[in-house]
Amino acid sequence: MHQRGEEITTKDLFAYATSADPYCAGVIDHAMYYLGLAVGNIANTLNPERIVIGGGVAAAGDDLLHTLRAHFDVFALDKVKKGTNFVIADLGNDAGVAGAAWLAKQHYMND
Repeated sequence: MHQRGEEITTKDLFAYATSADPYCAGVIDHAMYYLGLAVGNIANTLNPERIVIGGGVAAAGDDLLHTLRAHFDVFALDKVKKGTNFVIADLGNDAGVAGAAWLAKQHYMND
């Protein structure tokens, strides 16, 4: 259990929600509602085959994807939701650093 003032990570929040903490479950559902709304609307425009979730929130894994997918399906068009898969980024929190290094390498190689 966390003490007042201690940092709570997304992974902690999902752990508490799965252990039947209704407040944490509500926080997650509220956040995933807005993420599902945003991603659903973007997907309706772009019609992607795959949506990759990365960063700290990705540590929640399948619990995150299940909740996000439920909200996404409300906002996405039928064709879009049937053709779109959600996955967790392989690089996790290192994705941004790896991408920046790749861009620097490309810039260096092209000069």
